[in-house]
Amino acid sequence: MTPRPRRISAGSFVPLQSEVTVHPGEERQIFYRAVNKTTAPTTGSATYNVTPAKAGIYFDKLQCFCFTEQHLAAGESADMGVVFFVDPDILTDPNTSDVRTITLSYTMFRAHQPARPTASDGVAGTLRELTKPGPDP
Repeated sequence: MTPRPRRISAGSFVPLQSEVTVHPGEERQIFYRAVNKTTAPTTGSATYNVTPAKAGIYFDKLQCFCFTEQHLAAGESADMGVVFFVDPDILTDPNTSDVRTITLSYTMFRAHQPARPTASDGVAGTLRELTKPGPDP
């Protein structure tokens, strides 16, 4: 498997290992390092891609930083892990008999930051409507 690096604006996101050998059915953990090179905190989320596409159904992530948003303080770096395995069924699928390398890549995006509500935004009314079903008496 070949992890691919991706750059994010004002930061970096790279695999700590450029390549790992995995046997089908073997559980592995790899790490990517994210660095926030700005002077402000940032929150990001990641999407992943597995190639070749025909191998994607056999690539199973058990734990992944991509399942949740990631927060980095100004200047902070973090190692973000992925626990995965390649389903042994890949070995019996005639469509994947030529697959020798699976590439896992991620793209980090800055997470959408909703505006903070102010007292004039009617927050109390919104909360009441969420917790009290039906019309007000």
